Amino acid sequence: NNPDASIFVPMVTEDVAPGYYCAVPVPMFLNRILARLKENSRGVCYYSSMESISIDLHAIAENCMLYNSPDSDLVAVCNGLITHCKKLIGEISNQHVKTKT
Repeated sequence: NNPDASIFVPMVTEDVAPGYYCAVPVPMFLNRILARLKENSRGVCYYSSMESISIDLHAIAENCMLYNSPDSDLVAVCNGLITHCKKLIGEISNQHVKTKT
């Protein structure tokens, strides 16, 4: 629901970011993370831990810095978004632990 997140939702295309795939070896984007959070046909989620979600979020930030200037506004927005997402993951994780005990 964050308007700043919209640029990180779809897969990056060469039309939008020429040379992106030369600079970024392992692309990651929010739609991929959301898809991985859903259960597959066997009823299993791709992620086995909250840490693995954080790793993919970190990849978005790393990729943003690889393609853009580290001091660009877009990198700052991305870092803020990733920090917010990791905070939400921590809150969800804490709630999950509380409900299991």
